[in-house]
Amino acid sequence: MELIIAQSINNFSKLDKYLSKKVDILVFDQRAMVALDKKNINYLGVEDFYNADDYFIDVSIYRDHSLNLLSELDKFTMLDANFKYAFTGNEHYFLTLFDDLFYLEKLIQIIQKKYSKIYLFSYEKPKVLKFDNLTFSNLNSYKVNGTISFPNERNVNRKIQLIYNYLDIIFIKDDKDQKTNLSLKLKLKKNFNKYIYYFNKWKYFQKFKINNPSKFKHIKICVIQLGYELAALKKYLPKYEYYNPSTELRKIIENEIPMDLKDISSNNTLNHFIDKYFVILGNYFLLIIRSYHDEIVARIFSFQNRLNISIKKDKPNLMLFGIGTRDIYDTICCSVANNSHIPTIIFQHGGTHLFFFNPYDKSLEFNDIVKKTLIVKSKIDINRLNNSMTDVLCMGSIQQYEISNYRKTYTPRKDIIFCLGPDTNLSFRQLLNFYSIKKKHLQSLDIINTTEELLLDIDIKLHPTGEDVSYKAFSNIIKNNNFKRISLLYGDIFENLSNNYRLVIVDYLGSAIIKHLLCLNVPIIIYDRDFNKIRIKDSIREEIRNRCYIVNNKYDLKLILQKFKMGQLQSKWSREMIDKYVYPINDGNPGKNISKYIETFI
Repeated sequence: MELIIAQSINNFSKLDKYLSKKVDILVFDQRAMVALDKKNINYLGVEDFYNADDYFIDVSIYRDHSLNLLSELDKFTMLDANFKYAFTGNEHYFLTLFDDLFYLEKLIQIIQKKYSKIYLFSYEKPKVLKFDNLTFSNLNSYKVNGTISFPNERNVNRKIQLIYNYLDIIFIKDDKDQKTNLSLKLKLKKNFNKYIYYFNKWKYFQKFKINNPSKFKHIKICVIQLGYELAALKKYLPKYEYYNPSTELRKIIENEIPMDLKDISSNNTLNHFIDKYFVILGNYFLLIIRSYHDEIVARIFSFQNRLNISIKKDKPNLMLFGIGTRDIYDTICCSVANNSHIPTIIFQHGGTHLFFFNPYDKSLEFNDIVKKTLIVKSKIDINRLNNSMTDVLCMGSIQQYEISNYRKTYTPRKDIIFCLGPDTNLSFRQLLNFYSIKKKHLQSLDIINTTEELLLDIDIKLHPTGEDVSYKAFSNIIKNNNFKRISLLYGDIFENLSNNYRLVIVDYLGSAIIKHLLCLNVPIIIYDRDFNKIRIKDSIREEIRNRCYIVNNKYDLKLILQKFKMGQLQSKWSREMIDKYVYPINDGNPGKNISKYIETFI
């Protein structure tokens, strides 16, 4: 058997020369899936090689070993870095990257054993992988306010490059897409939507300004990141001075020469781990660890010292995290606050994680290495997340309370909005929630084909992650099928749009919009072929069933949408669900309550 890995399909006639009954096609990108659908050609997704159930079993054991590896590397670097958590302090991004690499290793092994000949069909030939150390900027997500999240190592091009370099692959050059850029009109629309959003936000904030703020400006609050809730909270506490020393310090240490540390390649635990799990990707895995060690750990001492000096100078009363301890430098900020006896508060990012499987949230919000208070939305999260280093308070979502109580309500004038999950192109860990690019594509076809058949109008809200790629893919779907009742929403914010629709359909539960969905008094359909398999508690699954219409096949979807068309589909809005998972209804405005709580520290 032979395999063609189709990264792009812009010139089908070139691909067609290699197709036969003995050739399988592996597709990562939805645009390529659309091109093959047009020719009625079958294709495979990654889950057809290494499925979600097997991945879950294997990666659960592996992840425990990954955590042990990080702890051992902490010990190896503790004296040099003068910090106990040089590696576990960056656990959140390490684990997400490690899980993806584990899947990629298995995928390469399976392909290698199964196929005698392998092709890569793409408009660009991958470069030969170099094993020179990655720089600080390579490991950092943005020049300003970035995190050590390994952005270049997580992207599609790097994973294609790894597959190409580690498999014996014949390259076939595809034509380059001539319509690579979105129209100027679309880009202007997106920027206009952002402008309107921030203008309305600014206008709303003016109501909270105080007349004589100067008398309070000597009281400082250190804000490491904003996030959804903290951005909403600041307007309730306008009299204080907010500042973020971390942003400037990250820029300073990037320009410094890092310390010279002992070679991490000699670490026995690291080498045993690589020998056990990365027979193929071992050199690459070592490259990541070595680069992190030489570029990031080697700057911890400087960052920590500089932050200590800053804290002693500015004497903040409080340190706030709008998202959590994302990376090592966030963890250091929290640790310095602990040592300086500065109260530290973290706001839960998005909403509760009870509706989907998330093995990564502990390191972000309730790890056991730094002391903090965690403010959450769901009452059930109090006992679930509480530990010796984390005090958990349920005070609810400020953002959602304001949307539900302060914004004007509109009479819905449109039929359906379909909110897509993220673009999971080669983001393998999404399979832990039975979500993949192939599943997203096939489920989307079920939904839009059914609405078109029933003569229902539907607007597709693209997820911000991979929005440009999704726009091109769905534009081609609409064109290829001559659909008349489908519109694409590009650059819009769901919370600003939702009141316009009589029905909401979603295909993914691991999204920050879930808390907003629970507050909408319209019917909500969750279309998920694997809903019964998602790794959540049965009691939670039953509550979701009671609140939303759960559909897992096209036949039942048509029945539900027919009821909607006849005006017989009722909302399952539930006050109890809001009280339990979004904000305590009887406690009033979470913004006022949280601001009062924070002022007890000031």
